Amino acid sequence: MSSIKNRVSFIGIGQLLNALVNILLLPYLARTLEVDVYGTYGQVLLVCGVFQAIFAFGFSKLIYNYLNDKSDKSKESLVTNTIISCFLLSILGIAILYFGTELIASKMKNMRLAYLLSIYSLSILFNLLSEIIFSILNHFHKVKDIALIGVIVNLFRVGILIMLIQFGFGLENIFIGLIIVSSIQFIILWIRSPIPLFDGKIELNTMGVIISKGLPLSMSGITTILLVQTDGIMISSLIDTSAYAIYRMGAIPIPFLFIIYSSVITITMTDVTKYFHQGKFDEILSLKKKWSFSVAILIYPTLIFILVFAKEILSIYLGPKYSGSLWIFIIYNFILFLRITDYRDILIASGKTKSILITDLVVFLFNLLMNYFLIIKMGAVGAVIASIISYYSLAFMLQIQAAKTINARLRDFFEFGKLFKVIGVSVSVAFLAYILFFSLGSSNFLLFFISLLYIVLVYFALIKLKIVSIEQLLTFTSQHKILFPLKFILSKV
Repeated sequence: MSSIKNRVSFIGIGQLLNALVNILLLPYLARTLEVDVYGTYGQVLLVCGVFQAIFAFGFSKLIYNYLNDKSDKSKESLVTNTIISCFLLSILGIAILYFGTELIASKMKNMRLAYLLSIYSLSILFNLLSEIIFSILNHFHKVKDIALIGVIVNLFRVGILIMLIQFGFGLENIFIGLIIVSSIQFIILWIRSPIPLFDGKIELNTMGVIISKGLPLSMSGITTILLVQTDGIMISSLIDTSAYAIYRMGAIPIPFLFIIYSSVITITMTDVTKYFHQGKFDEILSLKKKWSFSVAILIYPTLIFILVFAKEILSIYLGPKYSGSLWIFIIYNFILFLRITDYRDILIASGKTKSILITDLVVFLFNLLMNYFLIIKMGAVGAVIASIISYYSLAFMLQIQAAKTINARLRDFFEFGKLFKVIGVSVSVAFLAYILFFSLGSSNFLLFFISLLYIVLVYFALIKLKIVSIEQLLTFTSQHKILFPLKFILSKV
């Protein structure tokens, strides 16, 4: 278990540094780019992201199963043929997107998209190949490489963006710069791969098997990405590019909180797969229950504070131009209450990709209908309401299926009683902090002071109410380098 904690720390550090860079980038973009220009920039990323998901075919997930093959020769063949399959499908995706740019641009009411999409479509190839190599590095516990490469590439990406914007280059040059960054990332990952990528024999039959196994995950990926991006696509189609920009600025998960979740599931996916193939279902339940509560303890208190003080925080962060993003931000970040576990890992490990696909498809269609009606009635806020309801429905349905797969009950995966107590304590202290904040003058400096006081009081209350022990928190934070500031605060309680 200690190896898991160490790996989570390295992944978390890398993602924390990336998040800090992105936290600084977003207000820069908000203040530098016009609303419609930022909207166009976001729409290009949205469309390419959808195509990337369509042609990913789940290879970055399936590669874990292939790497667990006991035969080195078979392993080499599977890795090589997975890489080649990914390359061919990426080229197919780029070609389809290239010839469909005019249609997409007209549907999204922004004809400038056509040329920009034809440029940035090339990023699909480098990004999909990079995802597979990241999974290979993770399988071999090369988390230091993952963290370091991620940080270096992200710094380079942000540097390119700022330089091109500052010197007045248009979106065309910005997307060319981003493609160069993606290609450099792939080359670095290729060099750092712990195993040869092309030593296996290329076999058409093997490629066919790999693609057929990935097809259900591809279909699931399509419905998943469309579920995530339906609101953005429909806002662009039903309203306009500026409305999409307002939505995009609000529909962002709180960076530091999201990386706690993503760094944990990046690592636990490997262990869940291993335990499943060994038939150790009790180990899976123990692992998921422990880590879901640990993630919640770190996410929930801060999340609740930010939601209560969202208006003050967003005005400082984005400025007045995006005041319309407030309720979108608040509603959208309710998704982080779900982000304490991976709802797909057991189903992927068990090979039930068709079940994932059917579930995703049902929820996607439900989300599509809700988005249409709520956007017409409520605008962009209606879109985010529809999406949040869909996310919660999807998580519940997937978790029920995962429980049945290993003959478990829903309550076996979570500490429900403790989770609700953490939420109750956090909400109570947050509203007291809110009253205190406005009673004392509501300055930016006071907000910073109140936030520190809130953190101390929340964890003090959680410890005194025996929801969590000081020993648990100190042990957990001391084993995660990204949480050293919290450890310092807790050691003084």
